[in-house]
Amino acid sequence: MTRIPLLPRSIARVTVLGLVAGAATVVLGMALERAHFGGTTAAGTVATIAADVDRRVIATGQTLDARVAEGRRAATALRRASSDTVSQRELFLALDRILNTPPAGGGITVFDVLGVPVAWSGRVSDLPRDR
Repeated sequence: MTRIPLLPRSIARVTVLGLVAGAATVVLGMALERAHFGGTTAAGTVATIAADVDRRVIATGQTLDARVAEGRRAATALRRASSDTVSQRELFLALDRILNTPPAGGGITVFDVLGVPVAWSGRVSDLPRDR
């Protein structure tokens, strides 16, 4: 009986194990994709992703609308903030309350009519004067 030398046999074993592992990875990836996106066609998958993006954009818009409405309720503090220290403090507290409502995060800056920041809260940054 002829024996295959040790080195070619080891190379063949590693090659076969690599192919089996690669095939298992492909099958597992396809199963996870099917579980996440459902067993739909490519067009169905695109529609599912588009619906998810639309839902997120609408939710973000509703969050911004709610924050603007809360800012309008604090309008009296906004109007007095330029001259009164207590009103300025109330404005900063109102902006903190707006940002701490779920989902928390982001940043708000209130500008006066000349474009000078009057109050801010959260993660804000300086914008160029022309914006």
